Amino acid sequence: MKKLFPIIFLSIVLLVLLAGCVSNNQAGGLPGIGDSLESQLYSQKCSPSNSSEKIDRLGYLEQKDDVDNETFGFVVCKRQNLNTGEWDVIIQSNIAVGAGLTNAQATEKTSEAQSQGQDYLKFGLPFNPLGQNDLRNIEYRLYQQNGLPAKIELFVVLRNSDRTAKQPKILSVNWPSQ
Repeated sequence: MKKLFPIIFLSIVLLVLLAGCVSNNQAGGLPGIGDSLESQLYSQKCSPSNSSEKIDRLGYLEQKDDVDNETFGFVVCKRQNLNTGEWDVIIQSNIAVGAGLTNAQATEKTSEAQSQGQDYLKFGLPFNPLGQNDLRNIEYRLYQQNGLPAKIELFVVLRNSDRTAKQPKILSVNWPSQ
């Protein structure tokens, strides 16, 4: 019996730890069994924070970087305060830095872009590759039409296992109306 005690004790400790990990994963928003990255990101990043907030899902993009074996996921949502009517569009990711624009900010930026003859402008913090041979590129683009916000585009280039650039993945969503 003395020889079995360490095995039994370790087995119980392992089961308790595993049960805690599963519980923490589900409570903390980490993917549980059957959860997709998309549903995880929407529930973590695009859920109302209180009863005065409404969230509309606008789009999702996912691409894997084979060098780091990481999957980048992006969600685009319209977030509206039901008390004030004010709203913004947010882009959130599990790895990259997100971004957001209010309708007023977007209108100001697209008006400037039109006056400079640009179809779109980049916004949010840039993704900084690790060096000149790192071909990853993540851009959040705001397109204008007649000086008004028309659409948001996510432009994502990650890497194949041989470090060459993958074909760009692009998500384009119309700028929401009021």
